[in-house]
Amino acid sequence: MSDPDDMVELAVVENDPFWTNYVTGFRLGDSLIQAWSIEPKLAFVDSGTSCLFMDPVTFQFFINRLSKFTENGVSLNREDQYELDDCKDRDKMPSVSLMYGDHWFTMFVADYVYERDGVCKICIYG
Repeated sequence: MSDPDDMVELAVVENDPFWTNYVTGFRLGDSLIQAWSIEPKLAFVDSGTSCLFMDPVTFQFFINRLSKFTENGVSLNREDQYELDDCKDRDKMPSVSLMYGDHWFTMFVADYVYERDGVCKICIYG
């Protein structure tokens, strides 16, 4: 965030030890054409967490949609982590936004795809 006026205050769920609220949708890219609502799911924010975790059903729906942005596809590796079959596809990947309350919070490709030893891993789990 470059402008403090863009800051959004988000209420948290009472009596929860984490910064928790409900996620009610996700979007791929900037278009609402690639946006889906989901049953409200409790989600928490942890500044030390670098990956996104979601329930298995939502994750399968999500990863299937995300893989359509690639030319070469995605594969599940031995560590149960998805990776791009070709790192060149990273440039084709969309931003990922989650709906918290009435606000979209966006992760850019650099936030959820990282390269290690020439392999581009998707840091989203389900």
